[in-house]
Parts: sequence; C-alpha cells; structure tokens
Amino acid sequence: MLQSPIIDNFNRRTLRRTVNPATKVISVTDLKAYLKIDGTDEDTILGYLIDAATDLAEVYCRRAFISQTFKLTMDGFSGIAVDDLLGAGVYNLPRGNFGNANFIELMRPPIVSITSITTYNTANTSAVFSSASYMLDINGGRVCLNDGYAWPTALRNKAAVEIIYVAGYGSTTADVPSGIRTAVMMQAASMYECRGSADLVAAAQGLLDPFRLLDDLMA
Repeated sequence: MLQSPIIDNFNRRTLRRTVNPATKVISVTDLKAYLKIDGTDEDTILGYLIDAATDLAEVYCRRAFISQTFKLTMDGFSGIAVDDLLGAGVYNLPRGNFGNANFIELMRPPIVSITSITTYNTANTSAVFSSASYMLDINGGRVCLNDGYAWPTALRNKAAVEIIYVAGYGSTTADVPSGIRTAVMMQAASMYECRGSADLVAAAQGLLDPFRLLDDLMA
C-alpha cells in the first residue's frame, strides 16, 4: 500500500493509496512479447515486475498513471501559524505560507475527482465538508474554496483533515501516455533480465523525464 509523507514543522501531509488501479500500465502479454517469452510459467513473476516497475515510475514522476484512489491526511488547512512562528514586524514571504489558503494542492496528479473532504473537531467528531463549498481545479490539481465559503475551524491539532480523491490519466492502459508505458516496459524487462537490480534504468528515466514533477505539490 503506497504511503508518501510530506512533513514540515507546521502541517504533516500523508498520502495513502486506498484503492489500487483496476488494471496494469502494460499487460503481461505485452511484456512477454517484448522479452520474447513463450509459455505461461513466468506470468505471475512478470506481473510482479510490472507492478514494481510501475511503482518506481510513479514515485519518480510523482504522478498516478492508471486511475486510483488516495487519502490525503493533513494536520490542518493552513501551513504556518504566524503567531506561533514570527514576532511583530513586516515580512516579505510567499502568500501561501500564511493563514488558511483558499486552495489545497493535491499530490499525484492528474486529479480526476474529489470523493470527500472530512474534518475532525477538538472532540474527535468527524464532519463531511459540503461539496457545494469547493471546486476541483483539474488543470492545477487543486481543491479551491468557492466564493463566500471558508474552511472549517475549531479542529483538532493533528490529522484534522482527510481528503479522498481519484487520480490518474484514466482507467485503461490506452489512457496512459505511450512514453510512460514504454518506460515501464523497459524497467520491468531490465528487472527480469538483471535479477536483483531495482534501479531505474537510464532509458526509462529519459522517457519519464518529460512527465516528472519537480515536487509533490506541483501539478
């Protein structure tokens, strides 16, 4: 199960995959054709290698390939509590560092849909944040507050927000860009031919570079 914590001193963000892709980025049949393998004796092993190669490629690109569901858990909606960090004075810092921003960056784009946003108050009671209060910026990979709405307040200090969403290029192999599919093919083949090697090979890395995000919060 994929977990990807993004930790700073003010707001821990942990990503967990809750629903796996329904299909593989490449098929076992295609990998067998690439490796020129006949028969079915190694089909199970080849399936494992495809999954491992896909995980490596997704982590490298910081993207989801085939549609899958994630749960993003955050301590709160704001990044830095100004009163806790800075004293009196004038500061020239990015706007996103302070207060309750009107959007939340989501990891592992492209983002398909938001399933729910759940918050927990100081009594550990959960509440579902109304979908009428926000919208999904698909191109930007963000959840944005609608005009006139605000994020819930009086939340507990830790793990106060859970966002469940679907991410990926689509539900079928054909939805994934061919460069990514070829890279996964090359990586799985390398892991088959060089037993014990798990490094992302240069050829696969070169194909993945155009799809790679600079960090987990950039879509």
